[in-house]
Amino acid sequence: MPVNSILVIDDEDLICDFLTDGLGALGYDVHATTSVEEALMLFSETRIDLIITDVIMDQGDGFDVLQTLRGKNVPIIVISGGGRMDAGDYLGIANGLGAYATLQKPFELKKLVSIIASIE
Repeated sequence: MPVNSILVIDDEDLICDFLTDGLGALGYDVHATTSVEEALMLFSETRIDLIITDVIMDQGDGFDVLQTLRGKNVPIIVISGGGRMDAGDYLGIANGLGAYATLQKPFELKKLVSIIASIE
């Protein structure tokens, strides 16, 4: 399945900008939001080929995204820098909930791009 449209969900504007600029420069159509609620609305209104979501956010979390969109035939990459638990613990839970792949923050764009290439 070719990936053209990517939805980024992260409560850090810096991460949203980094991924929007980096992936956009590679030709992807990137939609970014800091809100899980807005992300789910965008998903219902827009063709999305891939979701990249943080785990711990101010309004909702990546686990909500995984559970809500399970079975919708869209790969989800989960990213985390940790929080109350170690990032690896959060990412392990995400794998158990069906994440296509996980990445610990900080990460290099080329690592993310290689994961996206494995989907295509």
